[in-house]
Amino acid sequence: MNLIVETYRLSISEFTIEDAPFMYALVNDPGWLHNIGDRKVYSIADAENYLLNNNLKSYREIGFGFWKVSLVDTG
Repeated sequence: MNLIVETYRLSISEFTIEDAPFMYALVNDPGWLHNIGDRKVYSIADAENYLLNNNLKSYREIGFGFWKVSLVDTG
């Protein structure tokens, strides 16, 4: 995990492949599907590929991308 910044409550970091279950849940949330659209992520394996081909690729190729914001206490 590449930590960007942390406060006493929040952590902002780059996504990792271990975030695939979270990404799977996120992109299949009804609100996401209605407002953003179907990203064709139908399994954890699809979520891993989504991260590899989007977020992680962006970090590697252009040096930045979407960040993950999480609560320090609960992750």
